[in-house]
Amino acid sequence: MTIEPEKERSSRSTSIGAAFVAHKAPWIIRLIGKLFSGVILIPVLATMAASLALMVYGAFETWHFLDGLFFSVDHRLSHDEALLHAIELVDLFLPATVVQVVSLGLYQLYFDQDLELPNWLRIRTLDDLK
Repeated sequence: MTIEPEKERSSRSTSIGAAFVAHKAPWIIRLIGKLFSGVILIPVLATMAASLALMVYGAFETWHFLDGLFFSVDHRLSHDEALLHAIELVDLFLPATVVQVVSLGLYQLYFDQDLELPNWLRIRTLDDLK
């Protein structure tokens, strides 16, 4: 048995928010859909801001690491301290990346499923996001 690659859908896929706002739906459903989409925008923006904040903080910490490793006259980092700081930097940027993927996934799931993304980043269900 061969596994066929997933076929591209010829029709435009619909996000959850867009499904609620369909023009053929009753006005109350369209109103609920617009409110729902507005509420979901909050976690999308909040997770994107958190990711950006972690990345900026990571950039500052990287500068402090490089300063202590190469430029500091007062306190040069020892071998063990340098390794610990490098691991802490990786431990800072990994959650920032995960939070960014969650933000992008929420946006894609609720607003626009036709984003130009690599296949590994396509999110169609909440299980894909998990």
